[in-house]
Amino acid sequence: MADGILTALIGLAGTVAGAFISAYSEELKALVQGRLKRDGDLCGSWDCRWDVTLPEEDSPIKKEYPIEDMVVFETISAERIRAIGRTRV
Repeated sequence: MADGILTALIGLAGTVAGAFISAYSEELKALVQGRLKRDGDLCGSWDCRWDVTLPEEDSPIKKEYPIEDMVVFETISAERIRAIGRTRV
């Protein structure tokens, strides 16, 4: 009976390790190759400005509306990027 439990625990550990490696394969590969924090200088805030031209109601005159966005890159790890974008009015 102890052999069966030990075999089940080893199988469970193998399954968990396999799932972990699959989920983080790009990060683990980058860590081994020494390029995990290579793009850290791209972290920070990026400002964008868009000018949208919309026609006024019942008028041939078009009016421009500026839209300002800000994207904050929080982490860059291998091929995964975590960023938050906000539109400022």
